[in-house]
Parts: sequence; structure tokens; C-alpha cells
Amino acid sequence: MSGLCRGRSCSRRRAASSRSLSAALARPTVPMRPTRKNAENCLGICRTSKKNDSLSSASLQRAFFCYTGAMKRERSKSNIHHKIGALLCAALCCTGFAGCSPAPSTPHHSAAGIPDRFTAEEDKIAVFSQGDADGFFAADGWKNGFPFNCHWKGECIRFDGGVMSMTVRQEEDGSFSGAEYRSRSYFSYGYYSVSMKAAKCSGVISSFFTYTGHPWDEIDIEFLGKDTTGIQLNYYTNGVGGHEYFYRLGFDGAEDFHEYGFDWQPDSITWYVDGKAVYRATEEIPSADTQIMMNVWNGEGEGFTEWCGPLDTGALPATAQYEWIAYRAA
Repeated sequence: MSGLCRGRSCSRRRAASSRSLSAALARPTVPMRPTRKNAENCLGICRTSKKNDSLSSASLQRAFFCYTGAMKRERSKSNIHHKIGALLCAALCCTGFAGCSPAPSTPHHSAAGIPDRFTAEEDKIAVFSQGDADGFFAADGWKNGFPFNCHWKGECIRFDGGVMSMTVRQEEDGSFSGAEYRSRSYFSYGYYSVSMKAAKCSGVISSFFTYTGHPWDEIDIEFLGKDTTGIQLNYYTNGVGGHEYFYRLGFDGAEDFHEYGFDWQPDSITWYVDGKAVYRATEEIPSADTQIMMNVWNGEGEGFTEWCGPLDTGALPATAQYEWIAYRAA
């Protein structure tokens, strides 16, 4: 880009400025002025942060938006091809496209020191290479109501290719159909896990969770289809939620199968990704016996759109796949 200073002293000044900007980017309340100087530093941060994982994805996105804002203000035609190339570079760094996965979050401090845990073969209670599992059934012919914007249809679940596929699709009349699968039996404290690959479509949720109904107790692992490089962890006790925690995976959960699980105990819930503990909750823990469930669905309403993104009907049908489900009693 034109106008860049050169020389060793200037490099030192730019490095110091970039460090200050990195600190600012890590604080969401700090306003980012889309100046040319900030834009150049932001671009450098986007280019290098993949190497040292120094910034979160949210901070990288702020850097990217600062850069693009400055370019709109600049409106200069000089070196336009270089600017376009740099813009694409920043976009790739911030979004993880073109095979560039985002850096994983550091496991929450609540999970520090918790040993790794992997699912044992004998704990698998449903292996979908063997087809439909005894003790489970598909929802068929009804609708949950708001915020769900689909009817559950058993035909949206298939068992082939060694997996269970669950699909959201749009029907000829414009309505939507989704898939839900649950256990007939109820389970208590223990370790719950799944091998799954998420549906990739803005506005679609794919999940693995436990649910009671009455009282409403629930423990969640959810993929938001607008960004399958992370998972949302949450739980409800007597209908009270608000315990959301978003964990950045470091890979795209829609590209391959990975193991996700949670260890539910009377005094805690610990979530795992590929055997590693990533988050632990210890307040207001659910206690009621529960069903094991999975569903893939699209929602409606402004709040849902803000959470999961607007529905991309062009990406439908959207399918999540599951290899197995496991449970080991406490």
C-alpha cells in the first residue's frame, strides 16, 4: 500500500502501535476508528495472528471491520489491486475460509486440571452403522411451536452409509421439515457423548442434549449453523437458563466427525471436545432424570435470527450426521 513508512525505526514504531492496537482489539468496548494507520496495523494483525494465536476470532473480526471501514473512507484508486488482495487476505484470516481454520479457544479456567476422557466402546448405546437403535424413536407429525419453524418428520431421518443423517428441508408449499430423535428411557447422572458432524447452514441448529420436559431440565451441546467452528454449551434447571458458553473449536465441526460429551454430576457439569475438558459449571445444576435427544431444526423470530443467523434457504436441505451415542452411569 502507498504511503507506508520504511526503515528500522519506523518498523519499531509500527510494531509498538500494533501491540497497542492488539490490546485495544481484545477489549470490545474500545471504539475502533477506521483510520488508515489503524487499518494498516489491523491488516498486519490479521495476517500474523494465525501464527501466534494472539487474538480471538471476535477480535480478528473487529480488525477486519476496521480495515474495510478505512478502505471505504480512503476511496483512493491507487494500488487498487494490492488493496483488494490485502482485503481478501484479512477476510480469510478472520473467517477461516479456504482451509484456514480458526485457532481453538483455550479451555475455560473452570476445566483446568480435569483429566482427559474418551468414550469406551462398551458405553455406546446406539451405533448407527447398525441402523435404527433399539430404545430410540423419531419425532413424526407434530410441531413444537415458537421458536421452532419446522414440523418433525420421521422421513427426515435416514440410516445409511454407517451413520444417521438428520435433515432440515423446505417443502413445495414453502413450509419446513426437521428431524428429532430421542430415547424412550430416562437417564441420570453420568457421562453422555456423541460422535457427530454438524449441519452447515445459517439459521439451522444441530444438537446433542438431554431434556426432561416437566420440570424443564436440559443440558446442551449446540451447533449454530451460521458458524460451525464453535459450539454453544448451556443448561436449564427448572426452566431457568442463561448459562451459555461459546467454545471455539479450532476446526469446522461440519467437515468431519468429532467426539463431544458432558459429564453430569450432582454438583457439576463438565463438557468435553475430543476427550479434552473445555468448560465446567457448578451452579444450579439440573437433577431430574432425562431423555437423550438430538435434533436438527430451523427457527423463527428476531431473537432467533440474532442468535443463529437468518435462514439460508439456498443451502437447504441441511444435514447433520451422527455415528454413535454413548452413556456411562455415574
